[in-house]
Amino acid sequence: MKIKPCPDNKAEPGDRDEYTIETNKIIGYDRDTGEQLSKLFIVVERNTNKLVTAFPIK
Repeated sequence: MKIKPCPDNKAEPGDRDEYTIETNKIIGYDRDTGEQLSKLFIVVERNTNKLVTAFPIK
């Protein structure tokens, strides 16, 4: 899993963390090419349980 934390680790309101998770399972297909997608990209608000967005990626 890749994490892109805030450089100074001080959470400001609206700060977000991004995660790329390898699922080792097919979780979707590319709309244009039909390629199988097995990674999940997730964005959450830092220090909360609020999900901003999540979607499969290559």
